[in-house]
Amino acid sequence: MAQDYRIYEIPISSILKNGKKVKYFVFLSSLENEECNRALKRIKPKIDIVEIYQICRKNFIKQ
Repeated sequence: MAQDYRIYEIPISSILKNGKKVKYFVFLSSLENEECNRALKRIKPKIDIVEIYQICRKNFIKQ
């Protein structure tokens, strides 16, 4: 599915692991980087999923 490709494959990250670029999704979901984990914990309380859904529904989802 094209949407999956855009989420999981691109954009190409500049994060390197063992000299190779790592996809953002893989990097974030691996939870291997403690500094990244701390940043995710700081930002999580600020994310309003209901507001995000409403914005998407209003602007991108055909009714």
